[in-house]
Amino acid sequence: MTVATPIERATIQDLPAIQRVADWSFHAAYAGLVDEQLLDAVVDQWYATERLREQITDPDSLFLVARRGGRVRGYANVEPDDQSETYYLSRLYVEPLLWGNGIGTELLAAVDRRLSAESLWLTVLAGNERAIGFYERQGFEYVTTETTTFGPTVVEEHVYRKPL
Repeated sequence: MTVATPIERATIQDLPAIQRVADWSFHAAYAGLVDEQLLDAVVDQWYATERLREQITDPDSLFLVARRGGRVRGYANVEPDDQSETYYLSRLYVEPLLWGNGIGTELLAAVDRRLSAESLWLTVLAGNERAIGFYERQGFEYVTTETTTFGPTVVEEHVYRKPL
């Protein structure tokens, strides 16, 4: 059964909870795709307190958290793209034990409601079949595959786009 999840803008007080969810979900999502030591380093870098603080307080960024049981259980971060009326979904992660419980879907719906945009795009690591399936079920369409870096490692990412 899906339970409605309160979705709200992230605050500075949410930083430790976002970092906790990031660490847990990154290791679960990318296990077998990315070396565990690399995951530790990437999480430490991408979710460093000052970096997160800047993203949460950036007036051009939309950083949302989903709460259940009074705790942050997932989050999404959307940033404007260089193209007008297009936004980039840079992050959407949920506690692994709650995957499939509707939190990711609710976060995306909240993003859709809050944005005045033509489209939303994202990248997903090639081989991350769970995420690929999720985004395709949410109406995202495959655009292309690009080579990029994940920390110091070269990886392939799929680009997806969804009209809003």
